[in-house]
Amino acid sequence: MDSQLPLSVMGGESPQTPQRGESAAYFYIGDPGPQTPVVLHRFRARDRHGKVVHISPTAVFVEACLSLAVAAGQKLITIDTKHPECHGFGELPGAFVESRLAPAPLLSALLKAQRLACEVPCIESQAAWAARVEATLAPLVSLVLWAFGPCYRRHTRAAVLRGSCFAAWPVSLVFCLRRRWRARHGIDSVRGAIKSLEPELGRFLEDWEDRSRRLSASDTPSLDELVFRAHALPLLDVPEELCPLAPEMQQWLRGCTEAIGARLEIARSQETSSAPLRWASAEEVVEISEESSTRIPKLLLDRASEARGVASAGPPVMEVTEMKQVWQNVSGGFKTAWTTFWRAETCEAEDGIASQPLSASQVRGNWIFAACVLSTTLGFVAVSLRSSQPAERSG
Repeated sequence: MDSQLPLSVMGGESPQTPQRGESAAYFYIGDPGPQTPVVLHRFRARDRHGKVVHISPTAVFVEACLSLAVAAGQKLITIDTKHPECHGFGELPGAFVESRLAPAPLLSALLKAQRLACEVPCIESQAAWAARVEATLAPLVSLVLWAFGPCYRRHTRAAVLRGSCFAAWPVSLVFCLRRRWRARHGIDSVRGAIKSLEPELGRFLEDWEDRSRRLSASDTPSLDELVFRAHALPLLDVPEELCPLAPEMQQWLRGCTEAIGARLEIARSQETSSAPLRWASAEEVVEISEESSTRIPKLLLDRASEARGVASAGPPVMEVTEMKQVWQNVSGGFKTAWTTFWRAETCEAEDGIASQPLSASQVRGNWIFAACVLSTTLGFVAVSLRSSQPAERSG
């Protein structure tokens, strides 16, 4: 490849022009090696004032881990995009690690393996707590941000559209509809489902405070603390009037998260020792677990083994052709949009009342609206084609 990028790009900073007499180091995209930086592609939702809104726990966790890696000497290039997903990565964030494609689930697994490699004596405890944090908070984040109607319409979807450019709005809307359908699938009452999770959340927060009192806090947040912060920030960014959680639960989460965030800022400003983010880190976690006979949760161990298998197998091979995959994505997006447009989804459904089917007048109105849009479009095309024919004849 003829294009070259400077190696001095770290943490999103602009490359510096080398002075006369100084040598500049360059790398070609696709060249492996220890000096190849991690290239992170991310999407950032924003509020009406332009402030970043956290809607993805994976994005919060990835950015926190990579900021610690940059403090330890890891080279990082950050690319901000204006659409929440793309064909290569799927849902953002995604990265190139040692010139290999790492979508969000695989990137998260690699970063977890890196953090565990830094804390070998506490690897079992941290992995177990991280698994419990995800099992407790991940369903709650999905329900509040994507399934609960008032929060979805006035906070989550609005933030995604503000972070997207105008040309990417169709992609962003389909992304939001698909995430909302996935979060609401099989749930009759969203508010009831959230209320049923609050007792487990209370017990978890009590155990978390007890764990924080028993364990001495280090300068750098541990893996389980980073996972806790990643799942708590999206909930704390929801305005109080739109959040269905009890106010005392929000205050509890805020207190724990602010303490972890303060230590994370201190760790970012200091030079810390950390293992470089590379594909071999997943293999090291598997070897450490076998030698020390520690019991890592099966989910994390499987993801680390998957990362090791992808690294040894070389570039990934798609099971289907690229055009077929594109067609599946497009057809799935249209199907989701069609289902959502014609299905009743009233605000009462989020309040625990079953939604009512569309009335005959509403269905007839939707069909009339679709017919008007289609006829107007076809008429414009016909007039354009007819008006272009005399011009061609006269020319």
